[in-house]
Amino acid sequence: MENDSSYDDIEYYTLTKDENNKKIDIEFDNMDYNGTQMAYLGLTVQDSELPDDVYDFVIDPGHGGIDEGETYEGYNEADLMLEYAEILKTDLESKGYKVKLTRDNSNSETFTTDEYAPNGRISIACSTHAKYMISLHLSGTSSSYSGFEIYTPNDCNLDLASTMASNIFNTRISYSNLNSFKVLDGVYTQNFNENMIAQLANTANNNGYEPYDITTSTPYLYTIREVGGIATNAYVDGRNTNYSPNEYYTSNQGIECYQIYIGYFNNDLNYILNSKEAFASAIANSF
Repeated sequence: MENDSSYDDIEYYTLTKDENNKKIDIEFDNMDYNGTQMAYLGLTVQDSELPDDVYDFVIDPGHGGIDEGETYEGYNEADLMLEYAEILKTDLESKGYKVKLTRDNSNSETFTTDEYAPNGRISIACSTHAKYMISLHLSGTSSSYSGFEIYTPNDCNLDLASTMASNIFNTRISYSNLNSFKVLDGVYTQNFNENMIAQLANTANNNGYEPYDITTSTPYLYTIREVGGIATNAYVDGRNTNYSPNEYYTSNQGIECYQIYIGYFNNDLNYILNSKEAFASAIANSF
């Protein structure tokens, strides 16, 4: 089993359980076997505490900084999602998890809409080495749609997403009636399609850089894609100068991200304003 990455060895920490963690050292080496050099993968597991820079969860309140996100009747998405994120953080911490927010009052002045800069949401999230990322958003106003949507990576087991969806539904909000990309009630997976890929390739050619290796298995939502590393075909590496390079785009320790749209601003406003605690408990209890 040869190491085909740019990393020599890997340190992996499990999700906290009963105040305990395990550190798993993943090592690649060679040994002589009947006169033949064989590449192998070695695993060493030991009880450990999480280092200061390693977290169980990172929570990303959508938008922020100069970006208010969606707005409706005097409310804006960025402020509401920060309120949701702070309550969810408290709930997860009460269960013994170590949690980081991509933005809060401590970094509001330096937080940038350049997602891949050192103080942008992707870089902050990836630096946590978290196991899970919960990215919180609101859908805009709609005459047709209501309810919540959980977007998942395309290659993950859906049991957790299904559990979260069921728990959120029990807080008295409907599953979204959007059918595009739906895989289960309340659960969605959206990838690039061939037309999107062709448009991005055309943009790359017109701007003089090599097109990215985007396939129909590449997640469309950038938050899911870019924190997932090579597992989700992350691709922002600096060749498109409109974005800072994502220094984690080839990482083999990506974060499993779930992007949750809590509701549609106009049709679900009452729930959005009055169900923060119920929603947070539904997510926290899913783990």
